[in-house]
Amino acid sequence: MALREIFSNNIGWKIGGIVLALMLWIHLTTEKNYEGKFSVEIEYEGLPEGLYVDRIEPQAAELAIIGTGKQLAILGLTNKPRIRIDLSSIKEAGTFRHDITLLEIYNIDPYEYISVDFPSGDHCSVSIKRKI
Repeated sequence: MALREIFSNNIGWKIGGIVLALMLWIHLTTEKNYEGKFSVEIEYEGLPEGLYVDRIEPQAAELAIIGTGKQLAILGLTNKPRIRIDLSSIKEAGTFRHDITLLEIYNIDPYEYISVDFPSGDHCSVSIKRKI
């Protein structure tokens, strides 16, 4: 049997076997746990009329998310995490410290993942000024 016949005989089955092996390898590889780091811009809502946000420091929080490779791939491609803080309790101008909680992360459910953490700190400083 010639070498050419070995490769060309039942070519459909051979290609199908390679594709199946590749799909199985991808599935097994993405079942492992990985850590993904995301820089998430801090948004706000609920600021009373007559006040405005002068500055938020830092402007973005770093999230470290541990999950399966599939979860992190989907997260990176579609639902980027976001943080939205509620400023409705602020009634006057000033600088305030706000502790960011997991409940303020939206676009994802932080409880679906093995771990969601703020490695660079879980708070921000919000400077509010009065409109003139």
